[in-house]
Amino acid sequence: MLPKPAEKFNQQHRYILSGHYKIIYKVDCEYIIINDVFDTNENDR
Repeated sequence: MLPKPAEKFNQQHRYILSGHYKIIYKVDCEYIIINDVFDTNENDR
């Protein structure tokens, strides 16, 4: 899946879905800075 701008963050932050995880990040020059990782799995275990 291609990265999309995160709607509730400023324009520098983006998110990508990987499996059951949502990763919030921003690109700063040549670096990728990961701000948060969320588990989006809705199944209770």
